[in-house]
This record gives sequence, C-alpha cells and structure tokens, in this order.
Amino acid sequence: MASFMHREGSFLLQQPDLIIPDLDGPKFFTLIDAMVLDPADPSYAKSSAKSAQHRRRALEVAPGT
Repeated sequence: MASFMHREGSFLLQQPDLIIPDLDGPKFFTLIDAMVLDPADPSYAKSSAKSAQHRRRALEVAPGT
C-alpha cells in the first residue's frame, strides 16, 4: 500500500481501503473505498426522512391519486 501511494497513487487525496493490481489488465489498479453508514445516526435519519417526506408529498399532489 505504501509503495503504491508513493508512486502510482501520489495524486490521490486519501488512501483507498483496498487496491487490486492487474484486475482489468496489466498496469491497471482497481481502487476500493468503503463507506459505512449507521442508520441510527441522527444525520442519516434526518437525510433519509427528508427524502421519504418528499416522496410522500409527490404522491399526495400527483394528479389522479
């Protein structure tokens, strides 16, 4: 990981979680960066509830319902 970050990955802003070399062909690198979301976190609940409210509002004002 360290050698990749010093050479090929020197332009990256952060270190990826996983690097798979030569997956798509020689001298190609597949970078994987994982993100974990906690549904109990207030910011997650606030953002997901907001989109549900928008969907419900759209259904309520849609013609023919």
